[in-house]
Amino acid sequence: GSFTGANENKDGLFRSADGGTLFLDEVGEIPLELQGKLLRVLQAQQFERVGENRTRAVDVRVIAATNRDLQREQAAGRFREDLRYRLEVFVVPIPPLRDRDEDVLGLASGFVLDRARTLGRDTPNFDPELITALRQYRFPGNVRQLQNMVEQAMLLLDGDTLTLHEFPVMERDLRELEARFEVLVVDGDDGAEAAQRLAPLLALVAEPGQA
Repeated sequence: GSFTGANENKDGLFRSADGGTLFLDEVGEIPLELQGKLLRVLQAQQFERVGENRTRAVDVRVIAATNRDLQREQAAGRFREDLRYRLEVFVVPIPPLRDRDEDVLGLASGFVLDRARTLGRDTPNFDPELITALRQYRFPGNVRQLQNMVEQAMLLLDGDTLTLHEFPVMERDLRELEARFEVLVVDGDDGAEAAQRLAPLLALVAEPGQA
């Protein structure tokens, strides 16, 4: 190593993945100053360890993921054009969770099962009201938000059935939408005015099957 106290070499990600596959998550978050180094590894399949002059070869298949629009990031000067082209050899667009309400329950069930195993408890059931809410909620934080909500719910759960009460953020947003809608109806707002005033909350929910 090249830093004080280093007494052994440790393989990095590319070296460890030599001959296999390396998954780079949130590649759009990589600082601009490091993108050139990544480009070189992807292009030449070579790298140098910190503190070494020796060039090492690797054979790695890279799968990268990002929730950012790399073309926009490039236009804003935050992402290298050559690296974007190198990464976009084969692109698999994955719609956000808000556009895949049919997947929400399956993902939530999987997260619940994993968390139940970790906590050493039985897998709980889903209350029908919660199922409806999960399918309607827009999840602005995408899959990670759903996962975090499930983990919190499993810690709050006191029983064998998950309800909307174990998902306080989602419950708050949905209840607030219902309350505001009732106020608008009482106030006599017309459809256009009501839609405008409800827009921030309507962005959090959708009818099942609609984007």
